[in-house]
Amino acid sequence: LLREFRIHAQLAQVPFFAADCHAAIQRPYEPLAHLVRQLFYRFVGEPGWLAGTPEDSARILAGSLEGLPATSAPDAAFASQWCMTHRKDLASLLPELRQETTEAPAGGQGEESRTRFYHGITHFLFALARRYPLVLHVGDVHWADEGMREFLDFLARELLNTRGEETGPRLLVLLTFREEIATPAERFPWLTQPGVRHLSLRGLEITAVRELVQGMLAPAVLPGDFSEKLARETLGNPFFLEEVIETLLAEGKIQYGEQGWIVPSDASALAIPGSLAEVLTLRLKPLCARSRQLLEVLSVWNRPAGLSLFGTSLGRDSGELRDLLSRLVNQRLLAFSDEDLTYTFSHALLREHIYHRMTAKERASWHRRLARIMEKEES
Repeated sequence: LLREFRIHAQLAQVPFFAADCHAAIQRPYEPLAHLVRQLFYRFVGEPGWLAGTPEDSARILAGSLEGLPATSAPDAAFASQWCMTHRKDLASLLPELRQETTEAPAGGQGEESRTRFYHGITHFLFALARRYPLVLHVGDVHWADEGMREFLDFLARELLNTRGEETGPRLLVLLTFREEIATPAERFPWLTQPGVRHLSLRGLEITAVRELVQGMLAPAVLPGDFSEKLARETLGNPFFLEEVIETLLAEGKIQYGEQGWIVPSDASALAIPGSLAEVLTLRLKPLCARSRQLLEVLSVWNRPAGLSLFGTSLGRDSGELRDLLSRLVNQRLLAFSDEDLTYTFSHALLREHIYHRMTAKERASWHRRLARIMEKEES
């Protein structure tokens, strides 16, 4: 559903930015940092211009924005003002922009410092959204740490306060979470306020299952009981459904003929994996050892990763890595972001499956190696 929404947003030329929270230990405000970094890559380019003085940063940013359409970027006056007043907030959020190692991390220590930081970032988001409609998606917020939850609370309250304003920000914030892990109302009490819509997703009905299957296998003539069997065996779980179809295709049980995809006429005789874990195991089975290593590294890293991370952790050249990663994207195991050139798993459950299939010794080895990489980045 979210993937379809993103496609519709992109077709309407509405920028869509996404970041996920993670169960593993993460840097403070890491999802927020990922979102802000994407915004600057999109509207300005490389964020290195903040390395100079505030005056230089304002001048460079204003110059970068002059060539952009008025509907797609803030004006130069806003750029200068924001750089002068909120530069420290951005630099504290993105470690690579700090001028001195003694600069405080995002949010500071006291409540007043955190509120000032939240206001600065929110002001920046609203200023962008008054010039151009934006969609921000934060996924897996059941894993959000206290600081990230506080910021989302602040952002939601400020956004709700702008309702009814003719010149208010055109900003849509999407939060996704798994209700079996956390009750949404307990984490975010403002979900019940006017202006907030809460959707609880359930398994797809048989009609929706048939539409999903037809969309994946078009053109194809589907036996009447095929969609019914899939709906029954997968309980209408869209991710489970897609993975079952991908597995049946990989095993040659669904083949392509002159008239399109050929599905066995007797669906009752078609063996369908009985669990999501089983179907994911079958999906990963044909992968080579090098591709498996890439997935294992990403499952431990547990956040969007660029090409350099894979190169540093695995010691392979960029050409080979690009080829392997491209294959994994084509197999719909990974997703690639054009905004910041990073790779993520196509679904969080796939990441969990790969992570827990490794032995404790293998996981510990990858954790140690990636921890050393993080230490070097911080230094």
